[in-house]
Order: sequence, then structure tokens, then C-alpha cells
Amino acid sequence: MKYKKHIILLLVISLVFYCRHKVLNHNIPIANIEFVKIEKNDEYENSFFLYFSSDIELIENLKKEHTGGLTIKCFFLDKIINENDFSDYKSYYLQSRWNKSELINKTSKEYIYKVNAVFRDNIDSKKEKIIKGINEFINENNTNCLSCVATSVAYMNIPKRYISNTMCISKKELKKVMKKE
Repeated sequence: MKYKKHIILLLVISLVFYCRHKVLNHNIPIANIEFVKIEKNDEYENSFFLYFSSDIELIENLKKEHTGGLTIKCFFLDKIINENDFSDYKSYYLQSRWNKSELINKTSKEYIYKVNAVFRDNIDSKKEKIIKGINEFINENNTNCLSCVATSVAYMNIPKRYISNTMCISKKELKKVMKKE
């Protein structure tokens, strides 16, 4: 009888940890994403269309577990983006607008997405200063890449933030599109 209570308690604890693990970690495969192109969105100032490919379908997969939907977030970093970069990064970044992502083509091996994105910063939110600062940053900084991930987070980070593998947008591509700004 004494062991029966311990076994039941152990089973309950195991079940709680199993369920907590399933809730906190997503079941979506980690996407491999690749840069396709970036274009100026002439309809809005400081707005761009970012095209990328993925080896998995992202929008519908993320809707299954994340209320936040698909977001592309890019940092001026020459490294793989991790979860800490979302809270520790203090500079300019490119971020897709909420709910402005669409699947534009699907082949047997890849999905092509188009997102509407804008440059932002953690310092000053005035558009003119951001655009000037981005141009200065691109021309003066030693960073060679705007590192980007497909990401999604739900309320209170449950389930855990989804982060795809990192893709790179070269400074050369950014300079071309910023000349049009």
C-alpha cells in the first residue's frame, strides 16, 4: 500500500513534466531559410519586401502552436541568432510587420515567402533618424551581414519561441535597396 502511493505520485509527477515539456517546446521542425531578394516598398517610407525560401511550410505550421504568427527579424550580426539576441540586442534591426507575410510560391523542395518589413531601432523611433542611421551603419560597420530568422512567440513565451536557422542578407544587397530610400 505504501509503495502504491509512491508509484502513483511518481506517475503524476512524470505526467506533469512530460506535459510541461510538450507545452514549452514546439513540435515544428527547424526551418532552413535562404535569402532570395529585398525590394523597396514604394507605398510606405522605410518599408521593404523581403523574399526568402524555406524547406518547410511556416505560416500554417506556426499557426498550430503560436498565436503570434510568422515574423522575420533581422539583426546586424555575423553569427547565428539565438533566443538571447531578442532581448539583449541594442541597435538597428529589420522586422516584418505583423500579419504581413504570405506564401507566394511552392515547389516540391521549397516554399517562397514575401514579407513586408521595416527598419527599427532600440534607440530612436523617428523614421528619418532610423534611415540615416541605417545608411551610416551599413557604410561604417564591420558587420558583413544582416542575419535573419523566421520566428514566432506566443503569450508568455508558451510555447517556447520558435527560431528557424539563420539566413544572411549581405551588405551589398542592403546598400542597393537603401539607395532607393
